[in-house]
Amino acid sequence: MSIFRKAIGLGAAAWLATSFAPAVSAGVIFQDNFDNQPDYIADNYLSGSNHELWASRGDTVPKGWDAVSVWSLFAGKSGLQITSANSDKARGGTGKSLVILRGSGSTAWSSDAELAKNFSPGYDQLYVSFWIKFQPGWTPDGHTKIFRIGSYAPDTIGPDYWSNIGMGFIWDWVSYPTGSGLRNGLFLAPKPGAHFSNPNIGNGGCNYDGYNTYNANYTNCPYDLNADGVVDNKPQILDRVSGGIIPDGGVATHDMVFGSAWNHMEFFVKVNSKPGVQDGILKEWFNGSLIFENDAIPWRQADMSASQNFTAIKFGGNDFFTTYPRSDEHTEWYSIDDVVVRDDLPANRLGNAPNPPSNVSVK
Repeated sequence: MSIFRKAIGLGAAAWLATSFAPAVSAGVIFQDNFDNQPDYIADNYLSGSNHELWASRGDTVPKGWDAVSVWSLFAGKSGLQITSANSDKARGGTGKSLVILRGSGSTAWSSDAELAKNFSPGYDQLYVSFWIKFQPGWTPDGHTKIFRIGSYAPDTIGPDYWSNIGMGFIWDWVSYPTGSGLRNGLFLAPKPGAHFSNPNIGNGGCNYDGYNTYNANYTNCPYDLNADGVVDNKPQILDRVSGGIIPDGGVATHDMVFGSAWNHMEFFVKVNSKPGVQDGILKEWFNGSLIFENDAIPWRQADMSASQNFTAIKFGGNDFFTTYPRSDEHTEWYSIDDVVVRDDLPANRLGNAPNPPSNVSVK
């Protein structure tokens, strides 16, 4: 069964391969559609104060992955699951997917669940493609960390592996009831405890806070990629409420951007040519449309090794979610499916021309 057996009209026949089988497409270094995974509920393998599981020390983690960290907020509601009972949450409505829960607590960053894959000694560039779905009725409030690419010393085990990204970024889902709408949050860092300063990182045509984070509305980033006053990219994002294209500017809500349908995310990172040189890359595509690009990132800082590479990907993260009282034991899920990791860009991503929305529908 192909990794994209859940896809309909994807035009991705070149990526056909079974989970955990040798890659049949040049450049593919890892893939998982979760269908061949044994049923897995993380909390079944955790006990007491132990919140981490490591394949390298013999712990039970999903096949082909390397580590799990889970802080479930409520008993009986594991924050990380891959089960046939959740087949309705898998892409296509059959098989399995990675299901992650966030719980609403009385304090910030209450729940946390992460699944990690390591690539030692790493790659100087990585492309990651996956599909994501949020549950119907997802509360448009809070801050949820969903995906990251990072860099770690070999054999790193322990809290620092989860609390830092090293050299890399975190992709966040961010929405607060302040009228600013859903934000495309990208938190960047060159190494633990360090940050890029504006304008040394460039602004990517988006809102950069001068510290670590791009935090832009999905309706206005990145039209002017190099901030030269000329529009050089025009994302075409389907409005899942009206069925049209989300207009420039204004406010885009979670229901407009993600809704309760499956959405395709793609990320590409490439290190800079030499430490301190501003030519590293980060790109992000949403349903086939380029929505973020910065090609002036000094990932390897001047005081870092010229061999520093990207060594890991992680799904999940902690959540700032306090909308409901803890006593309600309120949880919400999102699902990840059809993960593909490459050490190069696929042929359809070698140019920068924006693509219209594809394989999407209003739901």
